[in-house]
Amino acid sequence: MGKVAAWLLGILTGVIVTVGGEAAAIAFIPSKTYLNATGTTIVGDKIGNQGLFGVISGINDYVIDDIPIIKTTLDQLASSGGLGDYVAIDYEAIKDIHLTDAQLSNKLSAAIKVIATLESLKIDLGNFGKLSIFKEWTPVTPTAADVNENYKAYYYKDGEKYVRAYDDAKNLLAPEGAQLYLPNLSQVVVTEMFTALSARLGDITYPEFMKNLMGMSDAELANDSIYKIVGDKKLKDLKSLDIASVKLTSVIEKKDANAALWDLLIDIVPSATKAEDITIGDLSDLDISKGRLVSVLKYAGNESLYNVLCDMTGKDHSQYGALLIGDLQNADMNAVKLNTLLDNSSDNRIIAKLLERNSTVGTLAHDINALSTNELFGSNCFTANIADAAVGRYGDKYKLVGDSYVYDPSASAAETRYISKNAGIWLIFAYDAKDIYATNGRANTFAPSTTTFQELQDNPSSFSNKVGDAYIYQLLSAGIVSGAFGDAVTSKTLNQILTAI
Repeated sequence: MGKVAAWLLGILTGVIVTVGGEAAAIAFIPSKTYLNATGTTIVGDKIGNQGLFGVISGINDYVIDDIPIIKTTLDQLASSGGLGDYVAIDYEAIKDIHLTDAQLSNKLSAAIKVIATLESLKIDLGNFGKLSIFKEWTPVTPTAADVNENYKAYYYKDGEKYVRAYDDAKNLLAPEGAQLYLPNLSQVVVTEMFTALSARLGDITYPEFMKNLMGMSDAELANDSIYKIVGDKKLKDLKSLDIASVKLTSVIEKKDANAALWDLLIDIVPSATKAEDITIGDLSDLDISKGRLVSVLKYAGNESLYNVLCDMTGKDHSQYGALLIGDLQNADMNAVKLNTLLDNSSDNRIIAKLLERNSTVGTLAHDINALSTNELFGSNCFTANIADAAVGRYGDKYKLVGDSYVYDPSASAAETRYISKNAGIWLIFAYDAKDIYATNGRANTFAPSTTTFQELQDNPSSFSNKVGDAYIYQLLSAGIVSGAFGDAVTSKTLNQILTAI
């Protein structure tokens, strides 16, 4: 049984219980009456119009879309704190998955896609962004050697979209004979952009390099003796020219305006330890992977993006200056921490708990499964405000001792906690009632339940067992059932009463 199905069945098994005289019966009340009562739409009409027995008999027919709270939570994940700027959750891909699908978690993870591009993030690369490789898709006919070396750098046009031409096993995805392209680097997702950057550098023309990177003016370029020889040739074509041995510093001066680019060139030219070591010929065979990212993309103004990239490459956020462009070729979006993308003020309990666990994009499904019912619902169960307390006989005083609530009628006003009149079924699922007072069935201790979603999948019947083993006193104090009953009823469990019918 799927984790979501186990969760839903468990709630329904206990939520619609009524008591009359000394007997208890499970009613055929529409489940949405209870599940959606707090103002949050947990279930849709297909489930909500069914009573408990109808839900149980039809559990194999229900899909993700029948539980709107799932989409609500996913939408909040995508919209909170900018996560949606980096990834998209393809709800259409999962909405028809059955709740009992054993691969539900894996399919959910697969529906999370990286969508961030330089264009969508509005990243300003300065003069570097003026290069044609950040503006246009260039048609190419790569050789087998080209594909083997840079298979991730080639795209084909599928309708109005450009998509990868080769998969990660280097299998051709494009239709036979389709035109291939080197990408407009500002329009591909960031995890692919840096892979394609090295393949595209050689396509920069000499004038582009000199004007946009090295700060040469149009007038200076017109008088440049090298330009008069090479014209608009691409950098990759310069190696075979007679000017290959000419020092680059003799063509363009080193100044503050282009200092970062000189630093980048020193990083990526293997034989260079200083600017004066670099020749014109070195430009034909640049390996951008050795360059520091800060030489290409300023840190100031892009702090959030750098934090994400540090997560993706396993670096501490303070190490942004050590990021090499090559580090990003194997960057892992799954390693990005939710804390990097979201703030810690989420009102969504699931998101808040995931932030506490330092969850990552890749561990979302696992960490949700590991959440306990107490973590998710325990905060609903007790209150310090007497106005919100269970009324009358069931307004018992408890004191928080460690993580447990212990019955203590002499607790001070500051220490006193009451079972909330709105606790509902969560009291039964989020806490284990212990040290039961035999006379009336009152729990003298409520210890936090350690049951997780994963355990519920392994043993979904534990939900119904939990309700069946609950004392009527607890069901009354939690507000699950109502009525005036003596100790002879409240001191028994629901199973004991049902057995006596």
